[in-house]
Amino acid sequence: MSSPPPPNGADLRTLGRRAVAAAVDHALVALLAAVAGVPLAVFGRVEPSLLVGVGTVVWFGYFAGLEALAGRTLGKRLLGLTVVTDAGGRPDAAAAAVRTLCRVVDWLPAGYLLGAAVVAVGADG
Repeated sequence: MSSPPPPNGADLRTLGRRAVAAAVDHALVALLAAVAGVPLAVFGRVEPSLLVGVGTVVWFGYFAGLEALAGRTLGKRLLGLTVVTDAGGRPDAAAAAVRTLCRVVDWLPAGYLLGAAVVAVGADG
């Protein structure tokens, strides 16, 4: 007999699915950023800072845009995950933007280790 999931539908069994979804999403972002950088390279020598800027815009747009518009990224969709607010609804653009900016903190100092720890010990995952 399995125990019911914690409040807000959080379930530690989703941690592996979250990791796979993140890997899929980051691979897609890398591909999109590379494709977006191709036209810049066609025009000659490109400053690395410009490519970093393009990559940042693609990264932010992918995560914040898809989570605000659809409630999930392509990786999350593939793995059956959805981003919800505390009230259970889809995040608005501001909430998705803040969530995306928090990913930077989540990556420090060792990838998604901080986020995984919070999921593991948090009352609502």
